Amino acid sequence: MSLNKVQKKTRRLSLTIALGLFALLYTVTNFYAQTLFDDIQQHLTFSLVPKTIYELSVPLDTFIPFIPVMIVPYSWSILLFCASFFVVKTPWQLSLLTRRLILATVLGCLIFYLFPARFSFVRPLPTDWTRFGYQFLGLTDKPFNQLPSLHVAYALVLGATLWEVYRSVIYRALLFVVCSLIIVSTVFTYQHHVLDIIGGCLLAASVIWLANNLRNNLVLKYVAVAVSGFILLSVLGYLLSRQRNEFIEIICLLLAGYWLMSFLSLAWLYQYPNHVKKWFKKDKQGRLNAQAWVAFAPVLSGYYLMWYVVQRYSVYPQKAKQTPHHLSEYKCIYSVASAKVLNVLSHNLYSALDSQTVIIVDCAVEANSHYSPAKKALTDHTNANLCYLYFPILDLQSFVDIDSDEMIELFKQIKKIEADKALASETGVVIHFHCIMGFSRSIALQVLYLVYCQVLTVDNYRDWIATTYPKAHVSEDYLPLSVVKNISIKTDPSRHHIVGV
Repeated sequence: MSLNKVQKKTRRLSLTIALGLFALLYTVTNFYAQTLFDDIQQHLTFSLVPKTIYELSVPLDTFIPFIPVMIVPYSWSILLFCASFFVVKTPWQLSLLTRRLILATVLGCLIFYLFPARFSFVRPLPTDWTRFGYQFLGLTDKPFNQLPSLHVAYALVLGATLWEVYRSVIYRALLFVVCSLIIVSTVFTYQHHVLDIIGGCLLAASVIWLANNLRNNLVLKYVAVAVSGFILLSVLGYLLSRQRNEFIEIICLLLAGYWLMSFLSLAWLYQYPNHVKKWFKKDKQGRLNAQAWVAFAPVLSGYYLMWYVVQRYSVYPQKAKQTPHHLSEYKCIYSVASAKVLNVLSHNLYSALDSQTVIIVDCAVEANSHYSPAKKALTDHTNANLCYLYFPILDLQSFVDIDSDEMIELFKQIKKIEADKALASETGVVIHFHCIMGFSRSIALQVLYLVYCQVLTVDNYRDWIATTYPKAHVSEDYLPLSVVKNISIKTDPSRHHIVGV
């Protein structure tokens, strides 16, 4: 029963996101086109950027009759849109459906903004019962947002996605009829032209291909954020320019373009994570370089604000449950999630950390590491020796996407530092897997290091996480068993040994 409830909740959440995004972007672009059209009709020129409203009718459109009753299948689109989230069976089908619909929405609305078009003909006013449907349509949807037809794109995307849910001939025949009627209704209700239908087909084909090739939903998330922000900022700029300040639109367009490129670049990095190191570089003090700030200022600013709120209003545990009281007696490993925790840990354990070697492994790319304040705190009160290593991992990025060979190289670096310091001194080595934004990355990396060191195994690492970090959120999707097995297989047991944990 609980599984069913969770499944229904997930379905409703996916529907809310897809439908909410459609309602926002479609309404904004429709309103923008209507406002632009009215301004052009009144010969008002508020914008420094040339704009026009396109009319896309072709000779074939003049031969298409107006069939009032086709408002019925036209209205099925929203019903099929909503029902589809409760028809799909598996999490994969639900994820694919959501991906495709969101992609169709953001790409379609981006074209609506860049290429605003208006239906060319005057629709006759029905006198029968169908007039109520057209009156409602007139209130909710102005004759803009033409190319591509989202009705067509949605019908094809939904048809392709729902086709494999059931293999019943009756089900597939009914699905085909419903989707076909939705498509043809767009021209018989005088909502779209033939070119809009072609555009909708091309959009659907592009969406299906793109959705099938996305690495994960995080790529889609940042594509949606990129396009949505671009549209909202651009439309806002035009509306503000109507207050007789044309330069405001130029500023908003520049900001919108920067927002678009920044978040699309981040989406590209989630799609191709091997390039993360090239974009999110840090110096030896754990500070992001200028290139990262220039390219990702909107992203980094958002993460900084989020980090500040979390640190200001949340309380973190001061130390992991397995932390011993006398570090000098052990060779220990910690996971530290913020500078505040790191400073508290250092303050409470000054005597234990005296003359220790502390290796800080920074795995967060979204903000500067607090290695510098930690170093100052330790050097002011102890003779501890600090080493800094940087292993960039994107937020919520599954460890499936991280090259296991690169992780092995990191672990070898840690072992080398540990071995060198152990030879030079009888004191221990403390390793902080440090993520300024939270515990998940640091815990997962710590687990893999312990597996590499033969301290944890594929059989007990989950129990260890549950015992050591009972409030952590390290899911199977985030740290899959396959990744743990891969690290275990690549490890040579005769070369690695750790004691006291």
